[in-house]
Amino acid sequence: MNRHLIDEITRIATTGSADEVRFLQSPVDGSALVVTFHGGKKLALSIVSSKGDFRLSLDGIVQEPPWVKEVGLKIETEARR
Repeated sequence: MNRHLIDEITRIATTGSADEVRFLQSPVDGSALVVTFHGGKKLALSIVSSKGDFRLSLDGIVQEPPWVKEVGLKIETEARR
């Protein structure tokens, strides 16, 4: 799996706007991703492909991502066409 793609998904999911996050795709096959913010004492993100072939957990992120204020705690991206 391409490490650069995973780094880019991580960067956009943690710092991007809702519009930027909506264009993220699974690095495995281009399927849609479900990105969920988990608040509380320890902030975290989970990123899972709609087909279940990709999963990424980001525990202990520093701050709430900007897209959360725009769309809420969960956002589903668009699959590659």
